[in-house]
Amino acid sequence: MNGPRVKEILSLTPEQQTLSVTGWIRTVRDSKEFAFAELNDGSCLSNLQLFLDKKKPELAAAIPGLST
Repeated sequence: MNGPRVKEILSLTPEQQTLSVTGWIRTVRDSKEFAFAELNDGSCLSNLQLFLDKKKPELAAAIPGLST
């Protein structure tokens, strides 16, 4: 897998930044305006929580295809 690992990302100081991550979806919680997904790459036991804003068309189109 390319890019930073979940373990590395979780050790960073929280900032608003854009990162590209790879891994698999553990859970998805979908609501009307947004969704949350938990991503893991096997680098640690913790998951990375993703906030998916349905106002962005590319994210809204991808959410139905997410599964665990």
